[in-house]
Amino acid sequence: MHSAPIRVAFCALLFAVLAAAPSPADEAAEAGRGILAQHKGAVMTVRFVMSIAAGGGNYEYSREVNGTVIDPTGLTVVSLSETDPTALNEDQARERGVTVQVTDLRLLLEDGTEVESEVVLRDKDLDLAFVRPSEKYREPMVCVDLTQDAAVGLLDQVIALSRLGKVAGREYAVSIERVESIITKPRVFYVPGKDPTMTALGSPIFTLNGEFAGIVAMRAIKATGGDMGERSMAVIVTAQDIAESAEQVPEFTEKKETEPDAETEEAEALRHTDEPGSEAQEPASAEAGSETN
Repeated sequence: MHSAPIRVAFCALLFAVLAAAPSPADEAAEAGRGILAQHKGAVMTVRFVMSIAAGGGNYEYSREVNGTVIDPTGLTVVSLSETDPTALNEDQARERGVTVQVTDLRLLLEDGTEVESEVVLRDKDLDLAFVRPSEKYREPMVCVDLTQDAAVGLLDQVIALSRLGKVAGREYAVSIERVESIITKPRVFYVPGKDPTMTALGSPIFTLNGEFAGIVAMRAIKATGGDMGERSMAVIVTAQDIAESAEQVPEFTEKKETEPDAETEEAEALRHTDEPGSEAQEPASAEAGSETN
């Protein structure tokens, strides 16, 4: 007799519970906001100025790309093809006599600081270029943890961080990507979907629980015929492969001013002695030049 009202009450309760439960999309959005707050310092804008020689002329070309800081020294990894237009098709560039030289390189920090840097390693197989400040930076930089090497499964959602261009004030952007394929040979690459997002080459990729999984780069093969789209695609290079490649980066050594040796100092003294109007002077000895307070 009272079954109908009970069913109505149960359905109402069930509907309320389902409505209150977060949807998968909400969970991904919440995860993305947390990952951005924790790791945005590791997302770097890198500005390259390149001199390109082609067709008998020289051209200067400047562009800003995304990079991921992987070490407190400021060591940053970017997509090689973003920094060298010939990287994906070296044979054709060589045939046409096209050469590219980086003439200026800066890390652009969030506070507007520009840090003079240099390319310290290129990995053509993984489409990676490693960039580091030319001189030791005044404080450690925020970086991702390469030891995490988070495993990603097929159709898993992942979070990509990036910085927009100058027109957008280089603001941060967060994208939710889905892994639509996993390449297993010759090495593991995760393939993100092709839905338009703010994800850029060089963007760091994280799992929903905040573990670093890799960065976005280009995968290309050598083949004749067909357009570039048939021979290349955007992939996620794993944290493990990045770490193994980074092991080849030379250790950071601070640049020191070269001190003149004894022969140089003596030659300089003789040069001044031979100048008109100058008097011979004895080089100051170490004892004469030092005083004890």
